[in-house]
Amino acid sequence: MALPPEALKPWVRAESLTRCALYWAGVSSTPLRQSEQEWFLPFLLAFIRTCKEQGWMPCFFLDVEIIQRFCQDRFVAESIEMRAFPAYGRTPWGPLPQPIPEEETDAIRRQEKPFLLSNYLKGYVQWFRRFQPEKHLPAYFGFGGSTLLFVPPDPATSPPLPDFSPGVKKSPLLKDAFAAGDPIEEMKTLLLLKHKAFAALKAAFSKGVEDHTGLKSMPLLIPRLRSQDFFSLEPEVLDVLFEASPVYMAESPEDRGILIASAKPIDEVIAALAGAVNEQIAQARSRRET
Repeated sequence: MALPPEALKPWVRAESLTRCALYWAGVSSTPLRQSEQEWFLPFLLAFIRTCKEQGWMPCFFLDVEIIQRFCQDRFVAESIEMRAFPAYGRTPWGPLPQPIPEEETDAIRRQEKPFLLSNYLKGYVQWFRRFQPEKHLPAYFGFGGSTLLFVPPDPATSPPLPDFSPGVKKSPLLKDAFAAGDPIEEMKTLLLLKHKAFAALKAAFSKGVEDHTGLKSMPLLIPRLRSQDFFSLEPEVLDVLFEASPVYMAESPEDRGILIASAKPIDEVIAALAGAVNEQIAQARSRRET
């Protein structure tokens, strides 16, 4: 039974799109206003928990342009802890970042042209390999540059790993290594680079730039999609996207909102979570007024 459109608010489903399910929620500004942040954060946290219950791993990416503009100091301070890893982010079928031309470098060196770092950041993203939603979303979501993939497990990236006893961890040979962090967790995050989903996305979304000089050395290429892309992308490309990530979420300044795309309709999930957040906010408002 189809849900009435008002049950999804503030989300709106693109009813004319039949290739997948696409949901949009508008925002009044970027960065988000406090009232919008207070609504979307609990919704996203609940949505991520729901996806994790399906066995999907949330993978959070943030545009480097956004980091440099809004949250650079915090990102630098936390980048080691979150195991940040660089990647390309591409909007179909735009260019990938190119090396600075030699003549431009010479002009900057001669001070004939100002050096603006922001001119050279487009197309780069950072992957938060140790993504902690409760900690990272309040600090990094809402600036207009985040992408969330929900990746099914790949047995090839989850081989048996050694388990060290407390005594071994305290041994003179290994205690320094464990004091700096858990090597087992580090091995797990490194193995994710070999995930078949990321390889498939890179192959599908490198169309037209296969000979790009930096593509071979960059393990990840993440799609940065707008609403129009779900109408125009080739069916086989969408198939790759949803096989790699059955649910796709992104902030889209071009659409003045936030997008959720799903291989199958998830109206009931969105309606239930939105209703729970609305009830939670209403109760909090009632407590403040009494």
